[in-house]
Amino acid sequence: MKKCVDKNAEAIPRSALLGSAHFLDPSSIFQILSAVILSPPMPRWTRVLIPVALTLHHRTSFGLQHESCPQIVEFAAQMERTPSAVAIKVNNFTSEKKHTS
Repeated sequence: MKKCVDKNAEAIPRSALLGSAHFLDPSSIFQILSAVILSPPMPRWTRVLIPVALTLHHRTSFGLQHESCPQIVEFAAQMERTPSAVAIKVNNFTSEKKHTS
C-alpha cells in the first residue's frame, strides 16, 4: 500500500486521509448524472407565491431567515417546496432591499 508522508509526522496511509469515501466508477457517475438531468424541473415561483414569500420576508426578522425557521418550514410544506428554496427566496428580497435603498 502506498503511503503519504508528512515531514513532521509518521507515515499516514492514503486510505486514512480519504476516510470512508469511495470513488465512484463511471457507471455510477452516469446513473447520478442521468437522474439529475432527467428529473423534472422545480415549478417556478408564481405570481401567487411571490407576494406570500414577500409577506413572510416582512414578518421574519433578518436573523431568522434560514431553512430551520419554523415559519419558513411551514410555508415550504404548504407550497411543496424545500425550506432551503424558501429561505433563499426570502433572502433574495433582503438582498434587493439593500441594493435599492
